[in-house]
This record gives sequence, structure tokens and C-alpha cells, in this order.
Amino acid sequence: MFVNNFIFAFFVTTLINFASTSSLTISKEELDRLKSSCKEDFCESVENYPEILINQLLKQNDAIAKEYFNGSLPPNITNRDNIEFTNMCEVSEYIVGPKIFKDTGNIPRIIVNTEEYHQYVLLKTCGSKDGDCTKTPIPGHEVRCIPEKINIKLIFLDEGPSFGVGSFDMYGGCACAYKSITHNK
Repeated sequence: MFVNNFIFAFFVTTLINFASTSSLTISKEELDRLKSSCKEDFCESVENYPEILINQLLKQNDAIAKEYFNGSLPPNITNRDNIEFTNMCEVSEYIVGPKIFKDTGNIPRIIVNTEEYHQYVLLKTCGSKDGDCTKTPIPGHEVRCIPEKINIKLIFLDEGPSFGVGSFDMYGGCACAYKSITHNK
């Protein structure tokens, strides 16, 4: 009797474990479909985004959740020397939560960005593309506002399913730059 109960309990436990782990999967085809649904460098809105799967996987991987997700917004970026300067370029700032983002190798990745576990990033763009940034022309020079890219690290969902850490380039500022337009005679 004891052996039969033990075998039955083992069988039920095995089924429960299998059911809970087998539901935490995503096919390569589904990952590819999700990745191809974003036609830009990053997308915040993705149809059929695997939020439940990501939340369940992170709950099972408590160490990753605690290390990478503290629920905070991106830090305010200030001048390192605490000297106040006014940027001569118009800069627009946006806090975004990408769900699909192309990494530095141009590979679309499914970024962990759910209501429970989010990775906000601060996007800064030039207010007017190639806008002039000086009130006074500099003789012999062309002066423009040029977007600056920065590299950030984000956690993404990979095949398996598992998590990876990737490098992503994004716009992090706008600088007033110049180049000589004088010609050699």
C-alpha cells in the first residue's frame, strides 16, 4: 500500500512539474514571428508579447529578478562637474520601455519589459534634425546639431526559453558640432 501511494505521489508530482515547466516554453517560430513584427529599431507595442511567460520565468529565476529589476526609472543625467551649461541644440527626452529592440549586431531581441519587470530607458533626440545650433555663424564652418548614440545593456528573452544580456545602441543626446567648409585653392 505504501509503495503504491508513493509511486502515485511521485507520478502526480512528476506530471505537475512537467506541466509547469512545459507551459514555460516558446517556439523558435513564435520568437521569430515576434521579432519580425517590429519594423523599427525598437518597438514598445507588440501584439502577443509573451508577458506571462516572462513573468513566470523570472519568478523561477529569483536571482536574475533581484539583480536586474528594481522598478526604478532611469537615473537623471547631470553634468559631471556640476557646472551648468545650456545645450545649444534642442533636445527631446522620452522614457521608453522597448519590448523588441535590435541589438548592436542588428538582431531583434525580445526585451524583458512587463508590468512586473521593466527596463525603462531614457531616449534623447535632437529636436530638429540637422538643426543649426549657433546664433552667430562661424566663418568657414558648417555647424549642426548631431545626434549622439550611447550603448546600454538590457535583459532579453532567448530560445530555451532563457535570458541573455545584450548591448543596444540608442540615441542618448544631441551635440553641437562643426566642420570646415573652406576649400583648398
